[in-house]
Amino acid sequence: MQEIILSIVGTLGGVSLVFWKLSDRLGKVWADRLIETDKRKYQKEIEKIKKEYEVHFDGIKAVLMRYSENQFDIYRELWGSLCELKLSTDMLWTSATPENVRSFSEQLHKSRFWLEKSSLFIEDEHYQTLRHVFEDFEQFLIGKESLIELRNMPGISENELMQRTRDIVQGNSWHRDNFTHTLSSLRGYFRQHIRGQHDSA
Repeated sequence: MQEIILSIVGTLGGVSLVFWKLSDRLGKVWADRLIETDKRKYQKEIEKIKKEYEVHFDGIKAVLMRYSENQFDIYRELWGSLCELKLSTDMLWTSATPENVRSFSEQLHKSRFWLEKSSLFIEDEHYQTLRHVFEDFEQFLIGKESLIELRNMPGISENELMQRTRDIVQGNSWHRDNFTHTLSSLRGYFRQHIRGQHDSA
């Protein structure tokens, strides 16, 4: 009887061991499947987020490219206006006539208008610099108008005329040189901008 009991206990023990081993094995299989399922799920989520960011990034990139192209066109137009102003400046510098004064005044107005109109796309440093140049050119214009008035002023002595003319010309020379220097700086920036667009193309 005792042997039968021991045999039964042994059998049950063996079955329990087998069942435990089987459960452990199945547990690992199910755990691996759950991990794999979660892994695929999270991988899909990551890919989805990645695509959303790529779309968002492409949108930002497109906006920046459009901004860069607009800025390039604005600088090109502004440069043309400044070159016209340079020509008017040289003409007025060479000959202070009412016609040249009028031409310079009109071109100064156009260039100033272009600057304000394009200020959204112009580097702040360039905007501020050109604003100061245009303010200086108001004095340049006043100086040239004063020269014309001096020549037609009755009763002025030759010495006084020469002294006042020298003072006006000296001041105007500084304004003209300052504008020339500003144009040179802008030319360097513009060329660098063109090379940058060419390299990124």
